[in-house]
Amino acid sequence: MRISFIMFTALLIFNGCKKETSTYTSQNQQRSVKELEKAYDANKSDSIATDLIYAYGHEVNTANSKNDKINYLKKAISFTKKNGFHEYRIVFLKELIKLDPEGTSDELLTLGNIYAEEENTDLQSIIFLGFKKRFPNDPRIKDINHKIFLQLSDHQMYFRELIKDVYNKQKNGEVDIEKGENFIEQANAYALGFAGDPSVPNYLMIAADVARAIGDPNTSVGQYDWVYKYYPDYSNAPLALFLKGYEIENSLKQYNDAKKVYETFLQIYPNDRLAKDVKILIENLGKSPEEGFKEMLPVEQ
Repeated sequence: MRISFIMFTALLIFNGCKKETSTYTSQNQQRSVKELEKAYDANKSDSIATDLIYAYGHEVNTANSKNDKINYLKKAISFTKKNGFHEYRIVFLKELIKLDPEGTSDELLTLGNIYAEEENTDLQSIIFLGFKKRFPNDPRIKDINHKIFLQLSDHQMYFRELIKDVYNKQKNGEVDIEKGENFIEQANAYALGFAGDPSVPNYLMIAADVARAIGDPNTSVGQYDWVYKYYPDYSNAPLALFLKGYEIENSLKQYNDAKKVYETFLQIYPNDRLAKDVKILIENLGKSPEEGFKEMLPVEQ
């Protein structure tokens, strides 16, 4: 599944995880981007390229300033474009658009044209419609008008119809995986094309629920992370962070990573209504429901 690959790759790159097949070892983590760039110039091997791509992601994830993050993302986009790492280029393009929606007209146009080359008319239309709304005075609009095949004047109705197709009423609400993936792709395209619009986090949360329903926890985690990181003022941002940790714990069984998310939640939202639940979850990480229940029982005297 293309969605899962891209979302999983994004999680690996930007959350410090590592693929089992990656050579980005603890030793290589000590090598700077400049060292890896120099090494790749001397020996253009896929293993060094992978190390460098993950190093770019690490720098984006750990940089303190927005400008530094933007600079590393642009370097990563340039490297992956030049050397033919198409899927990784898409990951970095999307991350830059999320991070700097008002300053990425070029990247948004590039993404729309990538979808056009793939003949994905729905995604290209959504991206180009967002481009027209956000950059109404850009002269390049005349070049994309003929590439738009959708109308999103009523985006709520549009996505409402899409979600109806995901849950088949004729089959007792059975989830259609292919249509679920389609909904997620289109919701994500909307979130990129119309980045900053107050409706975006709502669609991302729905897409996360769809990902859970079709059994794609990596995509679900990515959706929740998108909401939490880029829409911190959204009313359900705390819930998104909570559900990210819960999904990592219960679907991915990555207890150390889940604990880090839960601890972040308590640091940022110590007075949230979910804080008490998060503390209990931390205490019971990795335990079966039966074990947790037994520990809650009073000790017999």
